[in-house]
Amino acid sequence: MRGAKNDLEEGFSTRAKTYFRKGGLFSKDKTFDGELKSLRRVVRKNAENSGSKKHYSYHTFVIKKGGKEMTYVFKGHPEIDFTQYFKKGELVRHHAGYEIPEKYDKTEDDEILCIICGEFSPVDKNQCPYCGGVLLK
Repeated sequence: MRGAKNDLEEGFSTRAKTYFRKGGLFSKDKTFDGELKSLRRVVRKNAENSGSKKHYSYHTFVIKKGGKEMTYVFKGHPEIDFTQYFKKGELVRHHAGYEIPEKYDKTEDDEILCIICGEFSPVDKNQCPYCGGVLLK
């Protein structure tokens, strides 16, 4: 794996970039539980590269617990849409190092969202068939 730090594939979660930028274990990013206050989805060009014609889907999650609010942004493929999966007011958990929160109550869901890559998988799977990550149930 040569230059893994610099050869990160565009279009998926920025988890790896965030990990290296924040310094890994010494990151201030902490696991945070709360209520989903809002979820906004915008499809636009990459803000970091004005010459790019490639579009991305940006999901902005605002999680509130007591008087504290935390905001997390997931950047993914333009076809990805979490707005039907998450509902305002649901209890969620943000896991440190990831941009997509985990829903507490998944009992009514037919699919589980992988918080690593943002793809949906059947509820009977234990690993994401797209990225190999463990699905949180």
